[in-house]
Amino acid sequence: MQGRIWDAFQVAETMAGPAQQFHRLHGSGELTVGVLRILAGGMDLQGTHAQDEVYAVIGGRGILHLGDVDHPVAPGSVIYVPAGVPHRFHGNKEHLILAYVLVPPGQPA
Repeated sequence: MQGRIWDAFQVAETMAGPAQQFHRLHGSGELTVGVLRILAGGMDLQGTHAQDEVYAVIGGRGILHLGDVDHPVAPGSVIYVPAGVPHRFHGNKEHLILAYVLVPPGQPA
């Protein structure tokens, strides 16, 4: 594979269904890449992962509950969530669109 480029907004537009939806763009033994879309007022139901995770906010504004602390997030926010740390997005009054990358433990990011 030589690489790939996706438009996160186009991917989010194709998502239909629940208020929170993940769309995996690439998955291998070394990493997973995707788009997370949370509709305005939607509920993010995720908790913890066995992998380290990185998010980049592409569109929208909201709040990330990371561990025990709330953090405002907006376009340009880049977020690192260590494996096993509870996290969820909430409080978004507009669609929240994020790119995410999951990296298995022990792998270079």
